[in-house]
Amino acid sequence: MMTRLSPWTGLVALACAALWPAFGCVRDDSQGPSAEPAPRAVPTQPSESNRAAPSPDAGAGATPGEADDDPLVPAITRAGNPRFNSARIHDHPAMAALLLERLSHEPSSELRIALVEALPRTGGEWFDALLERYASEQDPGVRREMMAILPRARPGQAALGLLRGLSDADALVRAEAALAVGSAPEAARGTDALFGRLQELLQDPEPAVRGSAARSLGILGHGPSFPLLAKLLRDSSALVRLQAVRALDRVDRARAGALADLSALQGDADAKVARAARQIVERARTHTGR
Repeated sequence: MMTRLSPWTGLVALACAALWPAFGCVRDDSQGPSAEPAPRAVPTQPSESNRAAPSPDAGAGATPGEADDDPLVPAITRAGNPRFNSARIHDHPAMAALLLERLSHEPSSELRIALVEALPRTGGEWFDALLERYASEQDPGVRREMMAILPRARPGQAALGLLRGLSDADALVRAEAALAVGSAPEAARGTDALFGRLQELLQDPEPAVRGSAARSLGILGHGPSFPLLAKLLRDSSALVRLQAVRALDRVDRARAGALADLSALQGDADAKVARAARQIVERARTHTGR
């Protein structure tokens, strides 16, 4: 049976249509979606592929607010790199084992680098497992990060690891290891092997390696390396010449200022090399009163 509409129904509809622009309209949600889209949800966690399975006791003993702070979920730095900087990692020795476990099966090189970088902050034992991992690590970037953290290991451990890095097949790993020796003076002075290897690297075919080796020998003030460093004043690389000038200044300023090759570098084509050479010559003259 069809329902008949009153004539007044049509009049009311016409009035509503006329008043719409002025007063808007109340929409019946049952007739369709709202005119305004719902706000988009902002993801707060990385994809499941980047998450490690949580430890059964991951939340045990956590203070309020820590339970939601998953230490195995990295933050992203302003440079766009992952970094494991959870408060639950800092000075929590047990976290070293968890990071190392994830490192052993993590397919992403970026995340392996971040995991290695976080290890010293745990305060736990990580050196032996890291050295074992170094032997099988295929990515030079990860091996380079391993060298970068070694100065934070115990001196004997650091020396052992750095000796391996100084002989790495990749030039950037050798360069990083050479730089790291300068940050591990106790390790370097505990064995002559590191100084001997740094001296050998002053003749490495890669300028970055020669420059890094020169820099660390200078920082450590290794007197016996002075003649070898002096030879680098004629190196074809401006980077190496600069590091040689600075290293000689640290090892023996007065002796460096008297070198004819260093004096000649005051007119070097590279502005940084020329400036460094002038400064050393002037300091040497002031020191001797000439």
